[in-house]
Amino acid sequence: VAVAAFLEVCGGSLNQLCLNNVRDVGQDTAISLAKSCKRLRYLDLSWCRKLTEEELARILNCCSSLESLKLYGWTHVEEEFLEKLSRTQVRISGLKMTSVFAHLDDTYQSIDAKFC
Repeated sequence: VAVAAFLEVCGGSLNQLCLNNVRDVGQDTAISLAKSCKRLRYLDLSWCRKLTEEELARILNCCSSLESLKLYGWTHVEEEFLEKLSRTQVRISGLKMTSVFAHLDDTYQSIDAKFC
């Protein structure tokens, strides 16, 4: 609640925010981020275990200036949501997105085999 309150007051002027491993980051924070942080360009939500995919989607939809998002430690992300994330313009780091790009590994292996 304290993080959400801070964002309500100061979020409009932030362009970078690191909430890495902040335990209280949850639904209230997501709502405040989406509502107040329109200028945010860089956001680190790594290890924020209380956030859901829906809350993350809300943040991505509302923070239109977002360029970079760190999501290290997010192991509870569904396959379908990973595919949606891969289509955004935001540079996302920390997620294991191999399922989205798995076909590339097969392609590169077959190319390597042809040139060996």
